[in-house]
Amino acid sequence: MILVTGGTGLLGTYVVLKLAKENQNLKVLIRDENLKENILYIFKIYEPINYQELFNSIHWVKGDILDIYSLEPALEGVTKIYHIAGKISFQEKDKKELYKVNVEGTRNLVNLSIEKNINKFCYISSIATLDPEIDQNSEWNFKTYHSSYACSKFAAEMEVWRGSQEGLNVIIICPGVILGSGNWNRSSGMLFDMAISNKVYSTKGLTGFVDAEDVANIIVKLMESDVINEKYIVVSENASYKQVFSILRRHINQSEPIVISNFLIKSLALLTKVLPTQKKLSRSVVNALINTTTYSNQKIISKINYKFKSLEDSLLFHFNNFIKHKNL
Repeated sequence: MILVTGGTGLLGTYVVLKLAKENQNLKVLIRDENLKENILYIFKIYEPINYQELFNSIHWVKGDILDIYSLEPALEGVTKIYHIAGKISFQEKDKKELYKVNVEGTRNLVNLSIEKNINKFCYISSIATLDPEIDQNSEWNFKTYHSSYACSKFAAEMEVWRGSQEGLNVIIICPGVILGSGNWNRSSGMLFDMAISNKVYSTKGLTGFVDAEDVANIIVKLMESDVINEKYIVVSENASYKQVFSILRRHINQSEPIVISNFLIKSLALLTKVLPTQKKLSRSVVNALINTTTYSNQKIISKINYKFKSLEDSLLFHFNNFIKHKNL
């Protein structure tokens, strides 16, 4: 039996789909029954004929990673855990909640997994935890500024590694920006929403991108293998935000994005600090917008010889789903 946390989020829906298609005995931890629709939406896109059958094969378990009493029955009969649930925010006002969800929630699951002799535990971290030079062996630099989000994910990783020292077999995955369909008001959906504006402004920053289906395929393959106690970066390509918006804008015959300077971004951030506005450009957001770090996927490619979808194919596939969703 497999347990998936965060199964109704962007990546989680793809992992659940992959496992359901493999006829795995599957539990999904869920807090809100209404969020089941997120999974059904993805099932309809990828499996239009037998989506209902796959959806009905899921065992839904009411619970919360912060409520250890709800986790106890959720882990009954479970041998593998895909821990995808977590909070994403680059706003410093969310610092306490980030630590509570990402660190305490992970600690709860790790402790119970050790107690119940779970065979294998997969934790979904983030490239935000990586410092230059960027591969999965990069050391955390305590002298460098990190966002509260990055700190919370790093601390959660430490909980997972602590679990490995106590006998738990673990895998840690650090995906780049995940491109997928559904959850349109968050994650990559925000990129698509910006792309259909009359004018699009882009920064000079770049980052690593990856398709949600690729991430799901890779982590399931690793979890079904004999690989343990390893950490992998999972990105398809490194690209600038300008490149991304250019691909999307050309697809709908719109003008190229307007690139704004790093100086202007930093100036706007200072203005939001002094002006009475609720929308602040935090240091974390500014760093993300102007970051030019690239990420290496060579470790995962050499391990399982995986062929990623191209960035353009991934972008346009999900962008077309977004356009259909918006009835544009």
